[in-house]
Amino acid sequence: MSFLVNPYMVTAGGGADGLLTFSGRNAVDGNGSGQTESYDLTSWTTENSIPKKLNGCNGNGTPTDALLCGGYNDTDTTNYSDLAYSFDGTNWSSEASLNTGVRGNFGGGTSSSGLSFAGESSGTSYSSATEVFDSTSWSAGTAYSDTIRYGNGGGKTSEDQIGFCGNDSGSLTGASYRWDNVSWTSSGTVPYGNRNIGGDSNEDCSKALTAGGYTNDSYSATLDDTTWTQE
Repeated sequence: MSFLVNPYMVTAGGGADGLLTFSGRNAVDGNGSGQTESYDLTSWTTENSIPKKLNGCNGNGTPTDALLCGGYNDTDTTNYSDLAYSFDGTNWSSEASLNTGVRGNFGGGTSSSGLSFAGESSGTSYSSATEVFDSTSWSAGTAYSDTIRYGNGGGKTSEDQIGFCGNDSGSLTGASYRWDNVSWTSSGTVPYGNRNIGGDSNEDCSKALTAGGYTNDSYSATLDDTTWTQE
């Protein structure tokens, strides 16, 4: 798996040889977390923490090269974070900030390539904005095909990403769209609407999985190119 994400609770990046989990909601303090742990398919190991405690952010990548962006910043009264951090297998480093603070967003990537899209931006309940990361800065990309927050997706570079489900202007949706480095196109519809879900995809986002979530917590569905099937 390239990653699993629940934007409200935890963000993770992984690969065939392991998994990285980071940020999320701290159940004890009731706010964001900088906790980072790696999994080698046998056991979990505590890694160095993220410099800022965040939740409601998104991220992606591998256990040795991951990118986190956006989220709730508990030390900022606006609660919309424009921060981005990359992980090299040992430490988290600050990357160029997003152009707009966002939380409940989709995306992530690696230290050299990534994407942040949709979510909730300051002053706007739901966003469709897309920002592309090229290892140096973030630039505006074609807007996501829906104004939405608290969904999920897959893909770990700026060339291939997918988003699905979420809270769509006050209601739940199963809509899914795929990014090809230029624009967004429909990738079918999940058989049920949900938000704050787990999700994953293969490298080119032609296959994906969504499971769990805040509302339909026992539901799961898989994507085969443009067809979603409930499991």
